[in-house]
Amino acid sequence: PQECTVSFKAAKVCGWRTKTSLVIIADPSVGRFVNGAGLLASPAGSLASQPILSGEARFSFRARFPAGSLIPRGSLSLRWRTDTGVIRFRSSSLAWLYITPNGCARFQGEGIGLQVENMRGGGGLRQGTPLNFWLTTCDVGSPGPGEPEDFVRIQLWEGDGNSLDFGGDETFWYDNMLGITPSYDDTLFNVTAIERGNVNVHS
Repeated sequence: PQECTVSFKAAKVCGWRTKTSLVIIADPSVGRFVNGAGLLASPAGSLASQPILSGEARFSFRARFPAGSLIPRGSLSLRWRTDTGVIRFRSSSLAWLYITPNGCARFQGEGIGLQVENMRGGGGLRQGTPLNFWLTTCDVGSPGPGEPEDFVRIQLWEGDGNSLDFGGDETFWYDNMLGITPSYDDTLFNVTAIERGNVNVHS
């Protein structure tokens, strides 16, 4: 697979406008897949609606190309219990999957994010929010004490699901590395070590 940055130029009445987008080129017949589960550190600023919160979020994911399909299948779930309630995200579909030769992977999709507030003080369920997501991961270590940690970054946002440069109309909902620009090359992505768990990238 290859990940390419492409610039498009379109004519407008008042002049030219150029937009840069990311294009994923992959061979789904190869049968690569990725999965993982564990605990992910969520520092202050990770949740846009409550930036003072910090803690650990539980995550699980899987993604692969079914035989003969150009669209990957899989899922991503995120659950973060905080002092004020529970933050949840569950994917509903995947758009693309990209796996590098050196054990890193990224996939995009969409789903619903929920904030369930504590019932004390009249809290309750906030309305679900349609979200797009990127999951970026690198398989570095093996399960067990003393082994290197694997890496995961989860980005959830509202807005244009096709805009991959995060420079348009997107509004971030959650990002465990907020403010760090994602990398687009085949080396180690901009990701953070998980607190506990394991990631498997089958490339």
